[in-house]
Amino acid sequence: MQEEIEMKVSEIFYSLSGEGRNAGIPTVFVRLAGCNLRCDYCFVPETPILMSDFVYKPLGDVQIGDEVIGVQRERDGGHLKYVKTYVLDKMSRKSSKTVKLTGSFGDVVCTPEHKFLYTKHREYWQNAASLLGHELQFLGHSPHNTDEFRRGWLAGYIDGDGNFHDFTGAYSFVSSGKTYLRFKVASKDEELVDTTITWADEFGFALRKVTHNAGYERRLYAAESTHSVENERFRSFLYERDVTPDYARGYLAGAYDAEGTPQSNEVRLSQKEGSRLHDLVIDYAKTLGFAVSEWKNAATGMFTIRVLDPLRFFVECPSVLVRKKVLDCSIRTSRQRIVIEEITPNGVTDVCNLTTLSGNFVVAGLVVHNCDSQYAWEGGEELSINEVVVRVRSFRKVGWVMITGGEPLMQLDALHEANLVAQLRYREYKVEIETNGSIDPPKDWFKLVDSWVVDVKCPSSGPSYGSFRRRWLTKLRKQDSLKFVVGTQEDLDFVRGFLNGAKLRPTILISPIAEVGSPLGNWNHEWLQEVAEFCKQTGTRMSLQLHKIVYGDKRGV
Repeated sequence: MQEEIEMKVSEIFYSLSGEGRNAGIPTVFVRLAGCNLRCDYCFVPETPILMSDFVYKPLGDVQIGDEVIGVQRERDGGHLKYVKTYVLDKMSRKSSKTVKLTGSFGDVVCTPEHKFLYTKHREYWQNAASLLGHELQFLGHSPHNTDEFRRGWLAGYIDGDGNFHDFTGAYSFVSSGKTYLRFKVASKDEELVDTTITWADEFGFALRKVTHNAGYERRLYAAESTHSVENERFRSFLYERDVTPDYARGYLAGAYDAEGTPQSNEVRLSQKEGSRLHDLVIDYAKTLGFAVSEWKNAATGMFTIRVLDPLRFFVECPSVLVRKKVLDCSIRTSRQRIVIEEITPNGVTDVCNLTTLSGNFVVAGLVVHNCDSQYAWEGGEELSINEVVVRVRSFRKVGWVMITGGEPLMQLDALHEANLVAQLRYREYKVEIETNGSIDPPKDWFKLVDSWVVDVKCPSSGPSYGSFRRRWLTKLRKQDSLKFVVGTQEDLDFVRGFLNGAKLRPTILISPIAEVGSPLGNWNHEWLQEVAEFCKQTGTRMSLQLHKIVYGDKRGV
């Protein structure tokens, strides 16, 4: 007796057909596992990932359920915004091919097809291997908790909430008229006072924790020292050494802990004109490449300093107080750019990948896409043909069945020799198969399928570009579809060249890629209009991804 053939199935679910000729029609989806064009978006384990507390962690240490930073589009076609998102899945493997991207940010090692957010004119994803010479938005490096950063933080925080002041003795146990140097810093936030005491102690300066009466029955936490000689040494240590970049970042972080407030798309610090904090904040912020402006409150005489690019500020100048790190800014506020100066082969190595709720995350200051279709080629459940049919019939007794993947033609034995297509048609289903066109069309059972959808990979699809077998053009019928998923002008140029002079029988579908970070399939309206004009010029059909509009990135609905 011949052994029954089983198929590897990722999922079977009932939903609306998302695009193409059958868009909007209730359909049972059979998603088969396995893909010959699998695009593995991976980085080496030591790659720094930006977590939700604005601190980087090695990719190898990130766990499922961790909260990271990603991007998501506002509703109604608004700007992309930075958001906190969750890690849904993580995988590790060995890659046969990686590349090293080099620039002023350092090095990043990843697979060649990994997609990076590119924001020239509009937002779209660009493959790592094609980024040479490209300018990318850069969110900054977290300074390591260096001595210079801590020294700078102490100086900035003390300039905001404390001071060194002269005290003239006037009591019997003090030499009358002699001047002493005193130090005190006070805050309602005990964490800031404790940090001051801890870091000062690490540098060899002992401070005493006390309470400070601020009047109106309000008491503050305070750190103080009455040792004049030690205070002179402490002051000299903080202010009279060379200023390094880490010191400048620490100073801004300490000043923000003392005097800063988060605002949408900027951070603000208020201070009197001519004070040390006022002058140094402006000086250090400009030195570090931040855009700075200020305005004066005529009533109080106080100056408000506005530092733009808030996310980079929180990354490079991390404040101690978590509550002051508020993520409420558009990616357009990220003004710093870096250039990919060199791309070199890096060979075989262990790599990791994340799947996040937003579909993206931040590595080494750069926004990247996660592999959001990993389920299409990994894992899967072994099912007999009969089990597949039973599950299909549990959703709907007649109508359309879409067999997709992955790449369904990798399981030809099950589709044809085990007669899945024939069994579905026998039970009055109409069968549609979606394929990437990289495997030759079947000869003897092609016409058994009611409709074929062949996805021709465009340049922006990465290494799968160029995989289309042109034999499909002689086989496709009027009821079939030839689909092009387009994300760049280069893709449209490719489609135009592909169609030029060709006499094609199937329906030509042009499907604009769902926009970066879209919660419910919002597209960039300018790009939609550009694709629409292309379709008008070429007589092709524009096909939006209905499923993304209705359900976002949810699976199985």
